[in-house]
Amino acid sequence: AQLIDETGVLSNFLTELGKHEANVLTINQSIPIDGVAQVTVAARINATKHQLDNLISQISESYGIVEIKLLNS
Repeated sequence: AQLIDETGVLSNFLTELGKHEANVLTINQSIPIDGVAQVTVAARINATKHQLDNLISQISESYGIVEIKLLNS
């Protein structure tokens, strides 16, 4: 994901994952460049492809999310 570098954005992102019962395994964040940080989250999510697409869609609409991609399902 690419997140705006503002207080609470990463927390909100992780809260949204938690609402969908994602088990966060690791979080890696780069130093923000031009106000945007690259964040990679490895998570275990028990969901169908449709549910994952819905999760990505809902999270991408959250404040501070510039872009979100599912790398492996």
